[in-house]
Amino acid sequence: MPGTNRRWVDVKRDLYRAHKHCQAVLIVSQDRMEVELDIKRESGWAASVLEGGGAELSIPAFGFRCFVADLYDKTPLTPRPTSQRRP
Repeated sequence: MPGTNRRWVDVKRDLYRAHKHCQAVLIVSQDRMEVELDIKRESGWAASVLEGGGAELSIPAFGFRCFVADLYDKTPLTPRPTSQRRP
């Protein structure tokens, strides 16, 4: 964000979290399998970082559940299958 030391994505996150109907904020990294997740709870917002394809992502308010790798399916970050060559 010009004139500050904040990233634009952090400003947008705050805007979403300030909306009274927002239940979750999900930020998906473009250069690695990493997801930042904010979930609204009665006591306030709970933030977590999910790293790696095997991490499980769950957003109970929407009944949504998957692995982080599922978000990256068919992207350059998806691991390519290794071929098993016989000698």
